[in-house]
Amino acid sequence: MVLQYLLQRWKTKYVDNSPNGTRERLMILWKLKDTVPYIIDDRWCLRMNRCAQERQHLDTSMSWLSTLGGACSALGDYDAKFAERAGKISVQQLEIAVRLGDPMAVSRCRLYAAIALIQKHRFRMAKSIIRREYRWVDSLPSDLQDPRLIRMCHGIWAKLIYEKNYQHSYYAQEDQHSSKRRVS
Repeated sequence: MVLQYLLQRWKTKYVDNSPNGTRERLMILWKLKDTVPYIIDDRWCLRMNRCAQERQHLDTSMSWLSTLGGACSALGDYDAKFAERAGKISVQQLEIAVRLGDPMAVSRCRLYAAIALIQKHRFRMAKSIIRREYRWVDSLPSDLQDPRLIRMCHGIWAKLIYEKNYQHSYYAQEDQHSSKRRVS
């Protein structure tokens, strides 16, 4: 603003009122002095760079583990070995989420572990995890609640109920078949 004002004033005084009507070019050299010295802290810069690289590495690892864990979890409905592997992957994800300091990711990892427990027919432990995570996310102020996490809790709860009922009906049928064999 100040520079524009000075240029306009100079132009009206000297260039526009020149006796021979020629326009001359003006070059202004303006040297600014900054009174605040900027000192770059190299050690702090290196530390922050390492933190940023570690965060990027952890985010990448989390993505890979999420993909692998999802595949193992999908197969865990059919084979207990995959359910066991999915549980181990969710524990690894939990460790990374704790290091990242993301409480929502920590909660999701616990819910992934609950799915693995359901697949291994450890319903009580899964039930307690799902309830604890739901209570935690429900206790947050409404603007901090993650609706996806709430829906995850509802979905995993439905899977727990279904698997529990399915297992109960399966074993009830087995008991009926075995009792018929004994009678005959």
